[in-house]
Amino acid sequence: MLKSAAGQIFWGVIARYGLPFLLFAPSVVGIFVWSLFQSRQATNLYILTLGLLELYLLITSERGKKYIDKSKWSDKEVVLLQRYNLYFRYPFTSKSLSKALSLIQLMSFVWIPWLLYNRLWIQAIIMGLSYIEAGARAAELNPRFYLHDAVEKRHMLKYLQDMLTVDSICEKLSKSTSEDVLEPNKL
Repeated sequence: MLKSAAGQIFWGVIARYGLPFLLFAPSVVGIFVWSLFQSRQATNLYILTLGLLELYLLITSERGKKYIDKSKWSDKEVVLLQRYNLYFRYPFTSKSLSKALSLIQLMSFVWIPWLLYNRLWIQAIIMGLSYIEAGARAAELNPRFYLHDAVEKRHMLKYLQDMLTVDSICEKLSKSTSEDVLEPNKL
């Protein structure tokens, strides 16, 4: 009974937060703790990690945009499928990476003042830019959440059409398999 309960808790946590987030979060916090003692080295490692994550997201995002079957989608849907390519192709991983990018934003609030205190100006500027980039990229990786948030909570009606279109794409994808619609074999 204990093994199955522990297994259920383990898989429940992975299902809730996602494996990329669970691997990324402890390393970010660990690097931050290290930066309390060796600011320059830890921050440089963190910036390198952010750069590699952004490079990975850029490459995977750009690779699948041209393989969308335009005969099965309307023009507006094709535009949104290309814009939010990672979300529709890998929804679970995309949501998890969105949470990881939100963690990057939260860590910036603590880390940037620490870098300024230690007079690491260039690293602080890079971290500030990564804060801005992480926010934009997090919205791209989980558009359904951010579009619903913009329309329903903030009453930003300019995103209403995109929200409805993303919802219709998600419904179409749930009715068919993603292999039929997005053709991942061509990647």
